[in-house]
Amino acid sequence: MSRVARVRLNPCDYLFWGQHRMNARKGEAGNIAFMLLDLEGDISPEWLQAALCATVQAHPVLLARFGATLFLGRPFWQMRSDIATAADSASQSALLVEDWRAADDWPSRLEAVSSVGNVSGWDLRRGPLVRLELYRLPQNRSRLIFRWPHPLMDAEGAQWFLNELTRCADGGDSANALPPGLRSDQDAIDPLGSFSSLGRWKLFKKGTSYQRSASKFRIRQMPPNPARGPTDHRVIHRNWTAEQTREMQAIAKQLSPVGPRLYARHLAACVVRAIHLLYSERGVDTGAYLITLPIRVGASDPANSLFARRPMIGNYLVSPLLCIAREHADDQKAVGKAIHAQLTDYLARRGDLLQWAMMWAASLIHAWAYELIFSLPFGGGRFSTGFSIYGEIDPPVRKIGGATVVNLWGGGPNVNPPALNPVFSRFGDRLNLTMTYTRPAVSDETAEEFVLLIERHMFFDA
Repeated sequence: MSRVARVRLNPCDYLFWGQHRMNARKGEAGNIAFMLLDLEGDISPEWLQAALCATVQAHPVLLARFGATLFLGRPFWQMRSDIATAADSASQSALLVEDWRAADDWPSRLEAVSSVGNVSGWDLRRGPLVRLELYRLPQNRSRLIFRWPHPLMDAEGAQWFLNELTRCADGGDSANALPPGLRSDQDAIDPLGSFSSLGRWKLFKKGTSYQRSASKFRIRQMPPNPARGPTDHRVIHRNWTAEQTREMQAIAKQLSPVGPRLYARHLAACVVRAIHLLYSERGVDTGAYLITLPIRVGASDPANSLFARRPMIGNYLVSPLLCIAREHADDQKAVGKAIHAQLTDYLARRGDLLQWAMMWAASLIHAWAYELIFSLPFGGGRFSTGFSIYGEIDPPVRKIGGATVVNLWGGGPNVNPPALNPVFSRFGDRLNLTMTYTRPAVSDETAEEFVLLIERHMFFDA
């Protein structure tokens, strides 16, 4: 077989791959992200298969498989040489279509497939790297579920993929004529491109001594439920109307300090308050709560043009480690102030670049020894819960195959523990919460209670 191109995983991709492999070695399904779309209108299965075939031809890395260099263990996506043949095969094997237009029990069927937060048996050493599920429903409605391994791309890239389905199916040229907002998948962004090797190591050294606030606390996590039955990932979804979202925003202005990312900070505070109540009810004695607030690398310099045209694939995320002392967790305003202060400090110190430099240094480790990185403390402690929030791309995903997108949301599993991952997302003027949790480590009852507590703090002055 002739030598074909390789696409390197960037440092953040590598991190997600390490998590994927670590989970898979525990017998879990790995880190498979998902995005769900509610549609008004019916999508032709033939159109969707053709769209998928055209899209993977325009972005052949979607057909790739995971590999690593022999001696240094550098991870990459190995491109196929037979793109046309592989694209045709992928458009069939990666697509599932269910026609429930005449089924009386379609609501229960749809709930069953939509509440599954992961899939088993996904081997990254074989392509394709995307899967689509189309569920055709009564009253001219549909639901489309998109699943992909998180090491491939983030939520922003996933939305670009969904828009690419329509562009490519409607006669869009190949990857040589990408639309505004996208660059070649092989043209990765290097946030540290202006730094010399010495400069990168200086950032790394500075990063290892930064954000050690959790080291002074005794951090505990909720003990998992006794193991019973196979591990699986389930999803709870909440959607709030435009009016409800405006109500949440008004409360956020009352409870959170003025400044950038006001609503994201408010939602993070609600998650902290909710996890605090869960811990308290269960008698878990921890000195502080640790969560993340993922943002795009480069956020400390809003004027930068790094992402004027980003590739579809790739993860470009960093996150401050938010540490809220237990003694402050009873007061939502105090939690909000602490989150604001820590995020402001993170950006002022260019913590995003420091963290990327740490991921870059970690990416120099041999692929098959990479999971050792997860056993190192780095002063971070252990997370109490996942947390993230993302918005829409420009232009947003609004049409697929002639159908109108009326809502879009998604998330993915978190490491276990904490095995809880609330993900907020915006669709137009509405807000979604996608909460993924791992069973049996987290029971259905605990997960439902967690979501109710988050919602309570979103809409009430607590």
